Amino acid sequence: MIAPRNALLSVALVLTTQAYGFAQPEPLIGPGDTVEVAAANVVHEGIVLALKPDTLLLDVRDATAPLTLPLAFVTRLNVKRGQKSYALTGGLVGLFLGGAGGAVLVYAACQIAETQDECATDAVLGGLVGGAVLGGVGFAIGSAVKGARWEEVPIDQLRVGVVRQRNGRLGLAVSASIHL
Repeated sequence: MIAPRNALLSVALVLTTQAYGFAQPEPLIGPGDTVEVAAANVVHEGIVLALKPDTLLLDVRDATAPLTLPLAFVTRLNVKRGQKSYALTGGLVGLFLGGAGGAVLVYAACQIAETQDECATDAVLGGLVGGAVLGGVGFAIGSAVKGARWEEVPIDQLRVGVVRQRNGRLGLAVSASIHL
């Protein structure tokens, strides 16, 4: 009778531990993350080496030693979350410029050729064709241009704690609590 109760208790303990693990918030920053930190009116960009309850240790390019920043002096903290594409922006700029340029160019050519009776229709068609062509070119160029995607970390809600990393090791990480 005791064995089934112990087995049931063991299963309940494992399930509770797993549910607690799933309920943990994803850390906002941790070792290896690229961050942009504003402290004492200076902006530093570097890789997080360590995070302690009161300090942030950064590997900053062109520095001879790691930079130690007290969290009390940090006024802004952004973490790099990959890259973003400018495809949509490039496509919209190309569409606008190609449409306007095509319409103006065809209308001017129509005026010069003195076939003014269908200039408005030709200008609209020129704008559509120009917008489609340059919109496609702008989309292609914007797809090739990448920029950093930064996410702001609310520094007033930072917490330091121990988390299990993907490789199974334990590490320090920062997370935030959100109050609604």
